[in-house]
Amino acid sequence: MHSEDATSQSLTRPVSSGYALALSLQNIDTNRTGIPRESRHGPRIRQNRQIISTNLPSQDDLKKIKHDKKILKQGSELFNQNPSLGINFLQENRIFTNPLQINEIIKFLKDNPMLDKKIIGEYLSNRKNAATLEQYVTTFHFYDMRIDEALRIYLSEFRLPGEAPLISSLLEHFAAHWRKCNNYQLANNDAAFGLAYACIMLNTDQHNTNVRRQSSPMTCEDFKRNLSKMNNKENFDERMLTEIYNAIKSDEIVMPTEHTGLVRESYLWKLMLKRSSTTGEKFVHVPSGSYNYDIFTLVWGQTMAALSFVFEKSNYDLIIQKSIQGFSKCARIAAHYFMSDVFDNLVISLCKFTTLLNSREINDSLWIENLPIQFGLNRKARLAATVLFNIAHVHGDILRDGWKNILECIIHLYKANLLPSVLVEVEDFLDPTGRTTLVKEQTAQTQKSDIGLFSSLAFLLGGGGPTDSTLSSGKQFTSEEQEAIKIATACIAECHLEQLLQETKFLIIDSLNELLKALIYGCQICSDSQKFDQDAAVFCLELLVKIVLQNRDRVTLFWSTVRYQFYAILVNANEKSFFVERTCVGLLRIAARLLRRDELASEILASLRILLLMKPHVIHSLSSEIAFGLHELLRTNAANIHKSDDWFTVFSLLEVVGAAAHPPPVLQSITQNSSNDNKNIHSTRSITNVESDSECSDCLTTNTLDKGYTSDTEVYHRSDYIVVSHDDLETIRNQQSILNQYKIDLNEKLSKHDRRALIKSCETLSFLIRDSTHVTEENFEYCIHCIRTFIEATVTQQTYQQKSKVSIINKNLKQIRKVTSSNSLNNENLNDSINNQFGQTQFISRQSKLDYDDEDDQEAIKQEYQSLALQLLDLMHTLHTRASQIYKHTTLQQTDKTTSSILWYKCWCPILQGIARLCCDSRRPVRSSALGYLQRSVLLPELHILSPTEWESVFNKVLFPLLLKLLETTNITDHVHGIEETRVRVSQLLCRIFLQHLSPLLTLPTFTALWLTILDFMDRYLKSDQTDMLRESVRESLKNMLLVMNTTSLFDVDQPLTVITKDRIHSFLPGLWEEVFKMSTSLPTFSSHSDISKKSVTINEENIPLNEATTSSSNKITNETTPANNIRVVTFQIQNL
Repeated sequence: MHSEDATSQSLTRPVSSGYALALSLQNIDTNRTGIPRESRHGPRIRQNRQIISTNLPSQDDLKKIKHDKKILKQGSELFNQNPSLGINFLQENRIFTNPLQINEIIKFLKDNPMLDKKIIGEYLSNRKNAATLEQYVTTFHFYDMRIDEALRIYLSEFRLPGEAPLISSLLEHFAAHWRKCNNYQLANNDAAFGLAYACIMLNTDQHNTNVRRQSSPMTCEDFKRNLSKMNNKENFDERMLTEIYNAIKSDEIVMPTEHTGLVRESYLWKLMLKRSSTTGEKFVHVPSGSYNYDIFTLVWGQTMAALSFVFEKSNYDLIIQKSIQGFSKCARIAAHYFMSDVFDNLVISLCKFTTLLNSREINDSLWIENLPIQFGLNRKARLAATVLFNIAHVHGDILRDGWKNILECIIHLYKANLLPSVLVEVEDFLDPTGRTTLVKEQTAQTQKSDIGLFSSLAFLLGGGGPTDSTLSSGKQFTSEEQEAIKIATACIAECHLEQLLQETKFLIIDSLNELLKALIYGCQICSDSQKFDQDAAVFCLELLVKIVLQNRDRVTLFWSTVRYQFYAILVNANEKSFFVERTCVGLLRIAARLLRRDELASEILASLRILLLMKPHVIHSLSSEIAFGLHELLRTNAANIHKSDDWFTVFSLLEVVGAAAHPPPVLQSITQNSSNDNKNIHSTRSITNVESDSECSDCLTTNTLDKGYTSDTEVYHRSDYIVVSHDDLETIRNQQSILNQYKIDLNEKLSKHDRRALIKSCETLSFLIRDSTHVTEENFEYCIHCIRTFIEATVTQQTYQQKSKVSIINKNLKQIRKVTSSNSLNNENLNDSINNQFGQTQFISRQSKLDYDDEDDQEAIKQEYQSLALQLLDLMHTLHTRASQIYKHTTLQQTDKTTSSILWYKCWCPILQGIARLCCDSRRPVRSSALGYLQRSVLLPELHILSPTEWESVFNKVLFPLLLKLLETTNITDHVHGIEETRVRVSQLLCRIFLQHLSPLLTLPTFTALWLTILDFMDRYLKSDQTDMLRESVRESLKNMLLVMNTTSLFDVDQPLTVITKDRIHSFLPGLWEEVFKMSTSLPTFSSHSDISKKSVTINEENIPLNEATTSSSNKITNETTPANNIRVVTFQIQNL
């Protein structure tokens, strides 16, 4: 019991020192564990021991008060310069009323400590303000005060002016008010004024050093003598005068605010007591924490400066831990009140302590090399990094500018190879595993590619080489350094930076935008940037792609910014680099994920046009990456593509990367000068106004029911991307079709393509066509054009292949290629691999073009291209058979004539032209299959709906260009028959189609021109004959056609066509006319024609007797057209031929 009393007394007594207080608190802490929880805490104590006041001002009221104080301060400063300006300012801001009330200005003068006392005296002494001075004096309470005491209080509020008239004005009002407060002690106001003035003079005499130098100070008797007979001709009370003299002599009347020390402190204390005693001011009790935000706003800067100083200078673990806790608590407070500027400053301070921010004065490569060791040995740096990334995890919403510093730290960790593998592994389309790493592992093998006599000699002589000077990472680390690297790696792993990216989907949009801006800034590199800058750009780009994918649900909020960055990188790229490659892959990855949302499909596919805006040689060098990316994109999202513009983008990309076609001029006009191309395109419109196919004897252009637009190309910029109207895309494709309608080969320039890209593009195209849901009216024409472009690529590849056989490869280049064969280098990039072998190993290993100079691979390459051609033929035939079903909805309400026109010009005609193109192929299996497909397609039963004009178009746009192409083809070198065999089959097919559709062709006014064109080709084929096989076939085909045409009375004596045909045939086959018609007159029926045709040469690579089919068809036609009432006699105009 006695010990408890002693303890209580020791706690209640005031401690003698801080050390004693600490000891007493320590004793309390050690004894707390034995005290029960309830007794230890005791009764619950209110956070605020005072009762909370009622009618507390709201936040709006407090803001208004604070605003008014700010205005009052500005008004006071203006008042000190010019009283009228200050008053007008306060009236404008509604602090003072207008007109001004005297009580307002009096309160402003008395209660505002910011005013200059001299300015107050000048304002009050001004005669214009006499009314203000009169009421100002009445605010003083001079009851029961001696006049010198009242004067002392009166003069503490302002400074007397130096002019006597102004002083007199101030003292007159003072004397009258003092006399009134003290029951009119003196005789009159003049006596009070004179006594007050005497007090001022006495104060000057006693305490002014200048006056004391000239004369001796005034004595009490002198003071009394000067005031004699001034109280209405009577003397003042001598006792009072003595007290006044002694008081002024001992205590000078001063201006307290202009002094320092005890005088000023005394004045301020009295002023505070005075303010507390007034009823107008009062204190209110508010809930705890109501003004924490305002308090933290005032102290956060000094607090973080103190914490930073202690953390940097102290070496004690307890102090360092306390500093870290202080940083964490400051971060929590700043996050609680959404103080982004405070949080950013805290992040910047912590980033500096992590030592992960590089000083510009230090060698970057050397600093990065030593960073893992230095970071692992620095405990403070690891603690700061842990706190930094922890608060970024928890309070990422508050970060704004701080993201730049955090990103810079992460980039340096990436360069130092301290990041976890999940952050440096990225998705890739070419890698079999689907993923690749951004970290370049430098090995001695990459340096040995520089093989030469002098380098080898220098190495043998001990001079070293590139390996010694460049492989800085190959040095041996000590055990302590290895342990430091392990500690650094473990510390970064515990920070879970990968979760920082995953959690970005929970960030508010303002913080996310700042993070994206920081990443975009990191992606901006120049051509002269160093290696590490480019590595940082690639890393930032990959982080950008990951964050976009993480936030795909709200991608519309920031997609325009990200898209513009992709545009800036790809369009401005002048050559292929690892950075440009990853940009393409990143754009395709984003598109593949976002296309799953139907509402974003059009916008995302419009963004893919950025790839078509790239320079042609750059996009062609990235063909494999884009082709594989498009395959993945379409394999999972083709069902979400519906619009024609979107399909135009997809198929244009397939053509560009698969066949190395040039991007559409409408898109390239932004990035290069395409005025010449536009002129060429527009110039084609002048030759499209002809009447019929037959008026273009050498396969000129026509407008027979071809769709064409005459609007100019409109390409315009929006704020951040390219907009191409739908009419522009249709115009480009239309103009291409107009240029190519009388040719079986496309009028497009193709560069040397990438074989892997072509194979993958064909696989993608096959996937789209095999699935019947993907090919619709919106993309049917684009799909056909894409197939024809691929056909051109397979044909033109043979030219490149022959050229590559003739080229001679330098032995040194071959030696280098052997060293780097594991990296799949191609000829075009061998020189680049030598120049960029340091730091570009991974990029070079991804080159995918083939070396066509390798004799061992030629046979495999031929087989691949042959398989591609056969596959494309099958796809063309599939589209041909499906065309009427695909356009079923369009042709449902159309007439038969309109239906046939739509199907012919949109579907069947370009398909037959594509198949005919492969009939001229140099590979015998491809040529044979193409001829078989062409025969089956032309004789398809669905083609019976074609009009006579469209059957004429079959000849002018398919068969005649094919015959002409076969005449130009001279590189077919089959051991057996060669080109002759193909010419025979095509000429027989021409004869069969002509005879089978002779009846509708006779209705054409241009039949004569068509017939004479056929005869011209027969003439040219006979002259190009190298063997008797073609000659015999042409002769028999002509016999068949003449016999069938004779049954229609076309060769009657009175018909003009008889003379023309006879003369034309006689020019290249004299005697044939007489032989045919002599035979026809001797035979009563056309059955003999069947016997004659059986004698013709039967050559078919598919073992099909083509002439037998032709004969049966001819018999059928003859039987249908023999009756006289079914024969139509056509009158021909000789002048039109």
